[in-house]
Amino acid sequence: MKTARPIPAEAAPAASFDEFFREWYPTVARAMALIVRDRDHGRDIAQEGFTRLYANWSEMSSPVHSRNFVFKASINLARSHLRRRRPLELVGLGSTELFGSISDASQTSEDRILLSAALARLSRRQRESVVLVDYLGYDAGSAGEILGLAAPTVRVHLTRGRAQLRLHLSDSKEER
Repeated sequence: MKTARPIPAEAAPAASFDEFFREWYPTVARAMALIVRDRDHGRDIAQEGFTRLYANWSEMSSPVHSRNFVFKASINLARSHLRRRRPLELVGLGSTELFGSISDASQTSEDRILLSAALARLSRRQRESVVLVDYLGYDAGSAGEILGLAAPTVRVHLTRGRAQLRLHLSDSKEER
């Protein structure tokens, strides 16, 4: 009797949509909340992204493919949401609650509020690049695939976004 050769984790499809959802929904929801600057809309966008993934679940060849699909769908939905927002909402800093999106437990809620406000002041592309690379741990190439950009373009947005974050955060700390 032959024993099946184990399939590498990168190539094995997720055991079930439910398992994949339980594992990735919190991360996708937090990332979308950072991008749209609103916790509830971030959750709604993540749910819609997963709905689209579910409709295409049979076509997913690996967990990585599924993850990239849900992030790409959710980011496109977030972009649509931001385009539809009223201009007056865009002037403000939006929601300042990151609800535990920063993994450093030593960070105070005031620091989270400052970070959220600083992220809100970045351009859309800078914010998306910073969230995907610095928060979610994607490399520039993978983030570029999700955003529909070349890796060097992601790196440019990332560098500029980080510089703006440093500037906004240092200004905020001086005001304290």
